[in-house]
Amino acid sequence: MVSCGRLHPAMIAIRLASSRLSACTKPVQVGARIRGRQKLLAADDMPNGGIRMTYQWTVEIEGQERPACVAETMSIAYAKT
Repeated sequence: MVSCGRLHPAMIAIRLASSRLSACTKPVQVGARIRGRQKLLAADDMPNGGIRMTYQWTVEIEGQERPACVAETMSIAYAKT
């Protein structure tokens, strides 16, 4: 289990490891109201004291049944030295 508590941004360095779009199905019209949600799927220890975090991002359009986009991103955070 990963435990990092609250870290000040000056104490960590975050690098985007990968990004994958799962489903981007609808264009977003100008003036549409959208909402973005982020969900932490996993947090895993990495070598050299890093933490790999996998997130799912969902972009929804108000009044639409299906999301406009679902994406998965992975980033690794290391303590600054």
